[in-house]
Amino acid sequence: MHEFTNILLNEIKLKSLETSEEIAGVIFKFKELNFFQMDNISHSKEGEFEIDPKVILLKDKIHCIFHSHPISDAAPSCRDRNIFKNHKIPLLIYSCIYDNFVFFDGEECKPIKV
Repeated sequence: MHEFTNILLNEIKLKSLETSEEIAGVIFKFKELNFFQMDNISHSKEGEFEIDPKVILLKDKIHCIFHSHPISDAAPSCRDRNIFKNHKIPLLIYSCIYDNFVFFDGEECKPIKV
């Protein structure tokens, strides 16, 4: 499943709270999980995210794709569900207003405790 550390989740949380736009990144699985923030290349950064599609080429090393929801809950949107459907990569979503994380594996949303 997932092995997020509080240090990793707190780093992501702090970066998310620095802006009103959705931030995005990838959590790679090397010896341990590592978060790499990516530029959000979406034209509507306040309501959606998009990362460089070339990142998907590293799918074997991706644990999950992360993004924040600055003004909504952490439940995956229809667009989020389509990202999973197209790439089969789980999503980690952080809600800035409700201060919670959800891990979406394509079947269910699992709350992540910090």
